[in-house]
Amino acid sequence: MKNVLWFGVNPKQAKTAQHVKLEEAFLIWFKEGTIAGVNVEGKAFREKANEITLALHIDGFQASATACDRVTPTTFVSCFGKCGFLRIPEEVPEVLSESEEPIEGWECLDGRCSDDLCTADDNLTTCGVPTVEDIVNEATCEVADSSDDGEKIDEGNDEGPPPAAETLHALDVVRRAMVAEEISDDTRTRFYGFKGKRTILADKALVYSPEQSAGQDLAHLFVSLPQLSLCSGTCE
Repeated sequence: MKNVLWFGVNPKQAKTAQHVKLEEAFLIWFKEGTIAGVNVEGKAFREKANEITLALHIDGFQASATACDRVTPTTFVSCFGKCGFLRIPEEVPEVLSESEEPIEGWECLDGRCSDDLCTADDNLTTCGVPTVEDIVNEATCEVADSSDDGEKIDEGNDEGPPPAAETLHALDVVRRAMVAEEISDDTRTRFYGFKGKRTILADKALVYSPEQSAGQDLAHLFVSLPQLSLCSGTCE
C-alpha cells in the first residue's frame, strides 16, 4: 500500500503487478472502507481480497493468511505517515488554566438546541459502502482508461478533401451572398477574416484588400469563376 500511495498505481503495476485489475479493485475498496470506518485488518483484509478475486474470475490466487494477519491499523497509519499523507502533530502538554473563561451566550441556551443539533444532518445525502460488484466495475473501467496513459501521438486530421458537390455548393453559397444587393459590413469583415490576405480559387491567386468597395470585391473574387450550376446527383 505504501508503494501505491508513494509512486502511484500505474508505475507500481508496470513493475510488479501480476493482477492489475485485482490491485485496482482492492485499492478502491481500501479507500472506501477506510473512509467509512470499516475494519480493514487481518481476516477482513484477506476475505475481501478473495471475494474480489472471485468476482474478477481470477484463477489460482489466494490471499496469504500470514501476510494479511500482519496488517493492523498501526500498519496503515505508519504507511500513510512515511508517505507524507498523514501528519501526526507532536504532543503538546496540556496547560490547565486556573480560571476558565466564561462562554458567551451560555445562559441563552435552552432544551431545543440539543434537538436541533441531533437533526441537523437529517436531510444529508448519504451512501453505503460500495459492493464488490461496484468496485470491480469501477476498477475495470479505470484500468481500461489507464492503459491509454502516456504520450499521445498527434494523428492529425484524417479527413480527406470534401467531395466536388460540397465544394461547388459552398462556392455557390459564397457567390450568392456576395452578389446580393446589400452586403453588410459585418459579412464583408468576416469574409476577410476567414479568407485572410490571399486565397487560391480556380487555380488563380486572388489578393483581397479591405479598402476595396463591395463591387470591386465581387469583381475581383468572381472574375475568374464560371457561373456555378448545381444539379443534385450530377456532381462527382
